[in-house]
Order: sequence, then C-alpha cells, then structure tokens
Amino acid sequence: MRTLAVGLLALSCLAAQVGERRVDFENDEAGRLPRFFTPAVTNDLKEGKWVVEEVEDPPSGKKVLAQRDAGDDPDRFALCVYDSDKIADIDVEVQLNLINGKMEQAAGVAARYIDRNNYHVARADAKAGNVRLFAVVQGKPTQIGSQPVAVDAKKWHKLRLVVSGRHFQVYFNDLMLFELDDDAHRDPGQVAFWTKADSVTLFDDMVIKPVQNEGKK
Repeated sequence: MRTLAVGLLALSCLAAQVGERRVDFENDEAGRLPRFFTPAVTNDLKEGKWVVEEVEDPPSGKKVLAQRDAGDDPDRFALCVYDSDKIADIDVEVQLNLINGKMEQAAGVAARYIDRNNYHVARADAKAGNVRLFAVVQGKPTQIGSQPVAVDAKKWHKLRLVVSGRHFQVYFNDLMLFELDDDAHRDPGQVAFWTKADSVTLFDDMVIKPVQNEGKK
C-alpha cells in the first residue's frame, strides 16, 4: 500500500510539472534578476544585464523583465534561462518589446535549450522586418526558417514557438508565419529569453505548455 501511495504521489508531481505554466514578474523585486532565472550567453562573450523593472503599459500587471546591456558585439546572443523542467515537445509564447538598439533590434524565445551553445530560437527583428527560426549548434546559428513581417519597435508583440518531434511552428501576433521540420536538437531542454548584440528588450507573460507528440518523428 505504501509503494502504491508513493507511486501515485510521483505521478501527481509529474503531472504538475508538465502542466501549463504562466510566468510573469509581479512577485519579483524591481532592479534584480527574477527568481528561477539564470543569465547565459552563447560562446564566451559578455552576458546581458537582466533586471525586473516597472514600466508603463505592460501587457499585464506592472513589472517586466528587461535586458539592458547594450554590448555591441554582433555575435553576442544573451539569454535568460528559465530554471524549469526539461521538455522536448513544447508550446512557448512570450510578449516582447524591442525598445532600443543601434546595431540590432532583435529578440526572441529559445526552446530545447541544452546549454548556452545548443538550442533552437525564434526571433523577431525590428530593423530587418522579419521573424526567423535558427538552430544553434555548438555556438553557431543556422537559419532554418524566415518570414518577412512588420515588427514595430517600442510596441508589444507576441512571439510563439511550437515544437513537436522534428516539427516546428512559428507564430507572430497570433498568426502562424511558417512551419518546417528540423533535426538539429531532439533532446528535452529548457526555455529562455534571447537577445542579439545591443538589443535592449522588454519581456513579459511567458506561457509554457507541453505538446502531445502525435506521431511526429
């Protein structure tokens, strides 16, 4: 009976772990890194400066997560990794606001984050006017999908990445832009906020959902 009870408890905990999660920053202290997040940077470049801030007209509440460091190395990919369970098949949506950047205004969301040099990332670019999907392998990004779209700076946008098996879907402001297959990373990983070079960006309202892999290999 004890073994059965322990087993049921484990299953209950597992179900709770893989359920939908909504992440905002209302309970985090302004001026500090939020709880349950860890900064990282691809390759050996300068990390970003990730702090919780109170801003006017956020998507919800009063607080958001800001990446404030304007380091101008064109190859810098600064991340803020959510310290959660590793999931392979996932639906993750974030709201972002590209508020500044002389060289770049590009930011997004990473999934299947294995480590700082290995992950997939969907990113929106206000200067280039597109949304793209990259596979980052051993620190080298390879573009695997792209769609031209107006990305207004200093406005909030929704960016969503859905991953199931080798199939990827990318949405922007609730519209699916493209879908494709890729085999660069198949193992479970974490999710992360992502910025490029000197992109000063605000993030809020991350929603994470597990995805049922319906035979997509």
